[in-house]
Amino acid sequence: QQGQTQKALDMLSRMPAPSSERLEQRTLAQEQIQRDAGDDQGAFDTLSQALATLPDSTDLLYERAIVADKLNRFDVLEKDLRRVIALRPDYAHAYNALGYSMAERNIRLDEAGDLIRKALSLSPDDPFIIDSLGWVQYREGHFHESVDTLKRAFAADPDPEIASHLGEAL
Repeated sequence: QQGQTQKALDMLSRMPAPSSERLEQRTLAQEQIQRDAGDDQGAFDTLSQALATLPDSTDLLYERAIVADKLNRFDVLEKDLRRVIALRPDYAHAYNALGYSMAERNIRLDEAGDLIRKALSLSPDDPFIIDSLGWVQYREGHFHESVDTLKRAFAADPDPEIASHLGEAL
């Protein structure tokens, strides 16, 4: 935040060799610093390196999927989120992220809707998951239904992205 990105990264790299849990925490801190500095490729590389040691870390897989999306690496995003879902079938945000990413790309909308409905069954009051459902409904051409769903999401959280989706659907 104060232009001290390299200093923060150097400090993290001087820490002693971590346990698995500490490696995960350190990696998440490092990739967040890199993302905040606009270095999405560096964050992706950091996460990939840690995943070589901790291949079943759902937190690292999820974060790499998010960064992969920013790098237009849908192949990695999809693979990582499917792995998260396999390891943690109750992780609503993994279903939502995958379904929403498909809807954003206007691909496999039936599957996107199924993934988002699964996320909604796990977390029925989450406004971002409700927004995703409204967005996939919009992409499928169910305009009236999508407006109702997006209004419900916006009422729960007037987030700018939800507002943008609602505005487009109207």
